[in-house]
Amino acid sequence: MYEIQVEAREQDFTYGNYTMYLKFNPYDGYWFYDLVSDEKSIYGVPLYIDDYALTGLDYLDMPRFLLVDSEDNSEYPIDIFNDMGGRLKLIVIDPEEA
Repeated sequence: MYEIQVEAREQDFTYGNYTMYLKFNPYDGYWFYDLVSDEKSIYGVPLYIDDYALTGLDYLDMPRFLLVDSEDNSEYPIDIFNDMGGRLKLIVIDPEEA
């Protein structure tokens, strides 16, 4: 488990054999991702703060991503868009590391 450096913008990057497309839904106010490889892909996975969206689907044997609030005891509310990569950290849990 470790942090992936991202910015507060939509972006894509490579993680192992996958390409991750990090996107923001401005209408409902949340981040989500598509994870694509030649062998398998998953689309539209929401990123919840301190929670893994695909609980129970570990058999997919794909990297799992989640957001962590690095200042969870802060008196200031999270700005879900602008705090990405700052206060909100993108964490990956790779099944190969478990």
